[in-house]
Amino acid sequence: MSDATLVTDVQRRMAELSVTQQEVARACGITQPHLSKILSYKVNPGRRTLSGLSGWLSSASIAAADSADSQLAARVARLEQLAPRKRMQIMHLLDTIEGIMRS
Repeated sequence: MSDATLVTDVQRRMAELSVTQQEVARACGITQPHLSKILSYKVNPGRRTLSGLSGWLSSASIAAADSADSQLAARVARLEQLAPRKRMQIMHLLDTIEGIMRS
């Protein structure tokens, strides 16, 4: 992966997770102003910084997947608590959405 691609991926993941430059910089062991310069392509990241950004990106991806899994589990639990008629209505809605996605 090129340096520019890594920086773009970090920017995208930061936006998705709504995290600050300060949080990412702290996790990578760099200062926020330095991270700002990297994200605006004013300086090229060094080897150690690239490694830190790559590590943060990997851990952020895992955290996002874990969060999505827990959200799904919570929704399934709520679905199971609904009356059978409501569950059936939701299943019909999901079937309709799936049909729309296929077309």
